[in-house]
Amino acid sequence: MRKTLLMMTLLAASLPAGAPSPDWNARLADAIPLLGHRNWILIVDSAYPLQTSPGLETIDTNATQLEVVRAVLAAIN
Repeated sequence: MRKTLLMMTLLAASLPAGAPSPDWNARLADAIPLLGHRNWILIVDSAYPLQTSPGLETIDTNATQLEVVRAVLAAIN
């Protein structure tokens, strides 16, 4: 069963909620084909409130925002 992601939040700074995901590029690559025109990808810093609603996925990248933006744009392209 394919789970549709309503929104994927990529965090550029570490959050106390969990450890950084070393495979965030692979998770991004796996998620992009599942997303449609109504799905959102947010690239935010650690000041963004942690989202815990069903269907949301938060990935702590421990990377710079510029690195994450470039990776997301490349994946979308």
